[in-house]
Amino acid sequence: MSKSLSRSMRRKIIKPDDSRTIFSITETILNLHKKILEDLEKQLSNWSDDTSVAQIFIDNASLLKMYTGYVNNFNTALSTLSGLKEKNNDLRKFLETASMTPECGGLEVSSFLIMPVQRIPRYVLLINELVKNSEAHSDYPKLQAALAGLKDVADHINEAKRLAENTQKIVTIQEQFDTKTYLNLVEPHRRFINEGDVSYVKEKGKGGTIKRKVITTHFFLFNDIIVLADWHKTFMGPEKWKLNQLCFLTELEITDLEKDNMIELVTPQKSHKISFPTAQEKDSWISSIYLARSKASAFRKTITTEKLLQIENLQTDKKDKKSKQNTSTTTTTTTTTTTTSSSNNQDLQITPVLCVDTCL
Repeated sequence: MSKSLSRSMRRKIIKPDDSRTIFSITETILNLHKKILEDLEKQLSNWSDDTSVAQIFIDNASLLKMYTGYVNNFNTALSTLSGLKEKNNDLRKFLETASMTPECGGLEVSSFLIMPVQRIPRYVLLINELVKNSEAHSDYPKLQAALAGLKDVADHINEAKRLAENTQKIVTIQEQFDTKTYLNLVEPHRRFINEGDVSYVKEKGKGGTIKRKVITTHFFLFNDIIVLADWHKTFMGPEKWKLNQLCFLTELEITDLEKDNMIELVTPQKSHKISFPTAQEKDSWISSIYLARSKASAFRKTITTEKLLQIENLQTDKKDKKSKQNTSTTTTTTTTTTTTSSSNNQDLQITPVLCVDTCL
């Protein structure tokens, strides 16, 4: 199917960039599996009771992590393909015709695109079955190692996919903010946790003439900050989020007001009284914020410790360099002195001889 679409690309049915987006690193993955197949066939051709297939998977486990790129791109590949099929009649007809060929067996291209995503989990199931049925075989310890390695690959791919999707979510949120609002949400360490509409209680006045105004605002909770935003219509454009308040979790205090499902968020700048639709939602948000804040505090301590260690190391390095420079200077001075002294000694050795000669 990939080769067929490549031919269609040459016929200008799709652009090269779209083809690369759809098929990602399939050629690289194919080459890896050709190698694995060759290794398995070699083992099969020389089969004996002591033949090991586990070593092949152990040797290639780290290379299988390349699936991360393909899996992360999978949703983009499907959306790109779907968009092209809607707009491109030639491509749609080509794909319908291609799916009816013996090579495709009635399967659409999307059915082939998901196969690499399923490959690693299938390897895990395969090796797991071999482990269950090979306890008495000499290959059993290696099969266990292979299974552990493949599970590690699967975990690595899943975690990378989760992080990629989380980062994309943050990018989407960033794009929904008014461009006049300077807000950099996309940071390497930042993770999105939750979001939702809440009621923001705005109070004005003094004494007994306090007026309350309830405004709907939006919560964005990340692993290090909390953002309150208001939805507003931009000039000659779509509605966007406008920043109301951003606060670092480590600087945030939370008070449960125990009435009307309200809490008070106290930041270094100001405080906010937030009301939730239900007590359950309030408790859920409080738990999420507390958990995120405790992790952020631990992370901050770790970073602070690392910074202090870096500073210490830098100071130690500077001292070592200074010490080496001083040693080098001393050595140079000593060498110079020794050389001078040596020269002087040579002169002294000559001088007595001359003196003796003179005296004689």
